[in-house]
Amino acid sequence: MQAVASWSGGKDSCLACYKAISKGVEISHLLNLINADARRSMSHEVDPGLIVSQAAAIGVPVIQKRVTWDTYEQKFKEAITELKAKGVEGVVTGDIDLPEGKKWNDRISGVDRPQGGQ
Repeated sequence: MQAVASWSGGKDSCLACYKAISKGVEISHLLNLINADARRSMSHEVDPGLIVSQAAAIGVPVIQKRVTWDTYEQKFKEAITELKAKGVEGVVTGDIDLPEGKKWNDRISGVDRPQGGQ
């Protein structure tokens, strides 16, 4: 299975990506959303250059999209739609411990996961 990993640069996205790879999922890209002036990532305010370095260290290409909080969801959906058209079958996400986060991830990525995040 080929999937994209939603990548914030934080521990949850890293662990989720690692677990997916460990289970045989092919990660085609890391998807990272950065602020409109390209100075920081939206989730953790990480320097986008560090995200690029993380992707290089993992050996997976990164897609960085410039967004605002008003366009965040729309741009995330657009990126997922483009990748699905290229053969990506799933989305790997972290931050699913809170029901709201899991619900948002499932709705946006178009993926229905069984209870328990499996």
